[in-house]
This record gives sequence, structure tokens and C-alpha cells, in this order.
Amino acid sequence: MTMHMQIINQLVLSDIASNTPLFLNLGAGLQRVPGYYNVDLVALEGTDIVADLNKPLDGLPENTVSGIYSSNTFEHISNLFGLLSEIHRVCSNGAKCEIIVPHFANPYYYSDPTHIRQFGLFTMHYFLHTDQQWRRKVPSYYSDTKFKLIDVELMFYKDSLFDHLVSPIAHYLVNKSRFTQHMFERRFCWLFPPAQVKFIFQIEK
Repeated sequence: MTMHMQIINQLVLSDIASNTPLFLNLGAGLQRVPGYYNVDLVALEGTDIVADLNKPLDGLPENTVSGIYSSNTFEHISNLFGLLSEIHRVCSNGAKCEIIVPHFANPYYYSDPTHIRQFGLFTMHYFLHTDQQWRRKVPSYYSDTKFKLIDVELMFYKDSLFDHLVSPIAHYLVNKSRFTQHMFERRFCWLFPPAQVKFIFQIEK
């Protein structure tokens, strides 16, 4: 059977053999996160594992990963359900995942022809057990993969002087509570669009 991923850094194999917990930066590109192995579709400088995240992470045994980080990658994934299932499989109980993705109101999202999906406050709620944190509830029966949501944060651009002046205030007011987050996304996000959503969730087995 052909493997869908290739481990090119032998330290990854050594850690697996010695039961040393792995920390993975999914869709890393050239970005480095201290202590994390880089996973990317192509073997760029610093890539440790070559993998198509739309396919199984079949080079990694179950319960070998203790942390996942990903920034601006999941919007490129067509098989999101499959990827989340694989993350749940390879991660150990209690592993933390931090995922940063474009918010659906982000105007720049639409410029990239490789983008497949946007995200909102409720996206990860479709993969939760019972701890949905807003008054609005969504179905969670589409997938058997379940997580525990730790936090959600709307993030704003800081590209201009105006952004630098206004974004910290917006960030504070919008993320003050689940009520203010929900109200902002439902009523006002098109007036002052957030750039990204950051989800922090935990693996439960």
C-alpha cells in the first residue's frame, strides 16, 4: 500500500520509536514554531514531513501527537472531516490544538483561488460533544470525531494606522464574552470585518 505521507526528518522517526510526544505545525510553509515539526504538501526548507492533509496521516501511529498548530491552512482543505478525524486519531488524550483560519467576512479571503472554505464562530461546534458555548446550538451528529472547545477568538487586521488604532479596541469589545462575539458576527462583522478566527480545542478520548 502506498503511503500518503513521507517523513523526511529522521528525528521524527526517532521520537516515534522512543514514544516522545510529537508537536506538529500543519501546513507550515516556511514558518517555524519552536518545538514543532513542520508538515507541508511540498518539501520546502525546514519541512520535516511531506503530507497531503486531504489524505490520511498514515505515517503516524495513534496517540503519538501532543500538540497541533496550524495557521491559514484549513481553508485549503477539501476533506475537512477526514483531516479532523486523522488529528483525533494521531493525537493523545488531552492534546491541545490551535487552529487559525480566515473568517467568512474577511474580504481578502476571496482573492485566493486556492481557498475552498471559510470559517465562523460556530464551525468547530459541529465537532463538539456537548460543550457548545453560545446560545445558538448546531447539529453535532454529522461526524463521530469529537473535541472539547477551549476558546474561540476573533482576530482583526493591523495593516494600517487606522487598524492599529481601532483593532485593539474592537478585539477587546468583540471578544469580551460569547454574547458579544455572537452579536458582532451576526449583526456587525461586515462593517468591520475580522481577519481570522482562532480555535483552541482539546482532544478527548
